[in-house]
Amino acid sequence: MAVSRQHQIHQKKLEEMVNEMPSYVGEYVDDKLDTRSPSTLLNYLHDYKIFFGWLIAERITNCQNIKDIPLSDLENLRLDDAKNFFKCLQRREVHINKKEN
Repeated sequence: MAVSRQHQIHQKKLEEMVNEMPSYVGEYVDDKLDTRSPSTLLNYLHDYKIFFGWLIAERITNCQNIKDIPLSDLENLRLDDAKNFFKCLQRREVHINKKEN
């Protein structure tokens, strides 16, 4: 089966992004490579990046870099913190183009 150019581009971006993530995210991606496309996994990593960035910004983790966030910080995440993250997502502006949000 031929691999499309887009597949190759997403595979490369996926590999780059995995290197920015904690090891447990890399393990998850490795586990899913046979059943998920690189495009799907890349979208997952974008979501992880938003979430981990929020954890850092809200000082829910003591880490300054996404790669350093320990699994224990997720295991100990309070329900209220998770709810606040979803509120944050609902309230943020998503830029569609230069004129619209």
